[in-house]
Amino acid sequence: MIQQSSQWVQRHWRYLLAALLSLILLGFVALAAFPWAMLDKTIETRLSQALDRPVTIGSLARVDHFSLHPVLEIRDLQIPQPDWVEGDAPMLTVKRMRIGFSALSLLGGNVRTEMLDVEGAQATLIRRADKTTNWSGRNDGERSSGSSPLQGLRRITLRDVAIDYRDAVQDRRFSVTLSGSDTDGLTLSGTGKVRGGDVTVSASGAAFSQRDNVGRWPFALTIEGSSVGFVLQGSMAAPLAFDDIDASAKAHGSDLANVDALIEAGLPSTQPVRMEARLRRQGDRWEIADLTGTVGRSDFAGSATIVKSDGHSQIDGELRSRRFDFADLASDAGRAKAAAKEARIGERVIPDTAIDLSGLGNTDGTLRIQADELLWPGSKPFRSLKAVLTLDGNRLTVSPLTFGMPHGTLAGEATVVQKEAGPELHLVLTLADGQLADLFPSAEIAAAARGKLDLTGTGKTIRAAIGTANGRVALIAENGTIPDKTALLLGQDIGGGLFAGDKKRAQLRCIVADFRFSNGTARLNDTQIDTSRALTRAGGTISFPSETLSLAVNGVPKQGATLRVEGAIPVHGTIRNPQVEKPESADSLGDILGEVVEEIFAGDDPIAGDLDCSRAAAAAMHF
Repeated sequence: MIQQSSQWVQRHWRYLLAALLSLILLGFVALAAFPWAMLDKTIETRLSQALDRPVTIGSLARVDHFSLHPVLEIRDLQIPQPDWVEGDAPMLTVKRMRIGFSALSLLGGNVRTEMLDVEGAQATLIRRADKTTNWSGRNDGERSSGSSPLQGLRRITLRDVAIDYRDAVQDRRFSVTLSGSDTDGLTLSGTGKVRGGDVTVSASGAAFSQRDNVGRWPFALTIEGSSVGFVLQGSMAAPLAFDDIDASAKAHGSDLANVDALIEAGLPSTQPVRMEARLRRQGDRWEIADLTGTVGRSDFAGSATIVKSDGHSQIDGELRSRRFDFADLASDAGRAKAAAKEARIGERVIPDTAIDLSGLGNTDGTLRIQADELLWPGSKPFRSLKAVLTLDGNRLTVSPLTFGMPHGTLAGEATVVQKEAGPELHLVLTLADGQLADLFPSAEIAAAARGKLDLTGTGKTIRAAIGTANGRVALIAENGTIPDKTALLLGQDIGGGLFAGDKKRAQLRCIVADFRFSNGTARLNDTQIDTSRALTRAGGTISFPSETLSLAVNGVPKQGATLRVEGAIPVHGTIRNPQVEKPESADSLGDILGEVVEEIFAGDDPIAGDLDCSRAAAAAMHF
């Protein structure tokens, strides 16, 4: 039976092939002659379902009669606003529109538009503060950023086309008109506001036949105002092929946030900024190359690759700076707010830098940064910075993190995890090969310094997180010198300190500072200062974020004191402004004078021995 069928096919294959070709030809004929106008109600219904509102079409007619590239004419198209927009014009009205498309493209599940002729159109596009848009449909969240439906466009004519765009997310608004054709070129012009500042908008595209020397379509876009400006000039692979762009970009703003209102990259408020770069897009992939610019008195350069897909952005980039000032990352308004807060609560050591990740959106990636010179107002220990920032979901890791200092480095890692209670900060840092004078220049102590920090706290800023932190901090200084006067006073030898020479130096054997943090309060654990003059112990607490001191210092001389005051010496105030008070044993001037008389006629004072610095330092650093 199988053999008979095979023989039959061999005898009649010509007829079978002719029949198959006839069916294909009949299919093409049917497709070319298809009465598309009869689908007016179907199209109306599908659009209504997709946009979840009643779309109406006055009439739909096929202009041509027989072609695989049909042209449809739509008249009096109207798409109303969604229910949440009250008392406004329709989202879209079109008096007359002709659309030509490839019928064969429908077989692949896509529509390739080849001709577009629009006359008398008005669009009112709105984005609310919650990012809801009036042009979104039910399934828009499921769409990917595929190729442009206009990529195959060959002919276009725009007459009396206007767009009113309002965006509450970025506080921007544009009213523009579009005109032109494929033979004369396209233009866009209008006005708008960005963050309250007036801007003008203009854009142009060459005639479709005027390609550059590699066959690409030239275009230009300019947005210009007193507080922000943006220029994009380059080419597309084809007219209106927005998924294949190669252009140069320039931007300026009185605040980087104003520029971000145009490009939506999640950038912060800053001092005035200027930048330029080369921008390339191919589908979902964006490349930023040759980025250079200034913000305030800081400069920067770098590059980045961004891949966007289904609302998610993956970033890989680097930023370099020869001179960078962290203060430039605050606008004038931000600086004024910080100054007012400082005037109200006093100057603080811990920075109030924001670490909240909730505003970063659906973005992951890696950013490598390097600053050759950090600029500070006054003397600061940190001179350079290298870091790698990795963002993965709700976790930001800065590792490795290295601050260069005049001597040595402070290096380690920082992690921020966004939790329901707020951002949780974990800092692990090590000070190596440092000098104590770099950290505390006013103390005039010359000694090698090393240290270690391991803290975890929750808060929207670094200062707030340290205010809830648990963990430990250790600082060790060894084998140096200290002003002789300071060494005598640390032993509570008031007489010796008063008459000591200003230039004389004493030996500093070691400083061992061990801080145990619990819910933002640092308790001094057996903190000691050992010099050739005295052995001094300090105890008490430092409360964060207020940085208030509640300490007691008790020094014992290593040799006979000229005049020693008994009792612990209280230290209050803040880290920035410590206040040394009278000894705990002296409640009045009379008590102090009594101690002086007692010191003159009393017997020998206690004498301190040397601290085992190595052992004490090892204990403090053991965590």
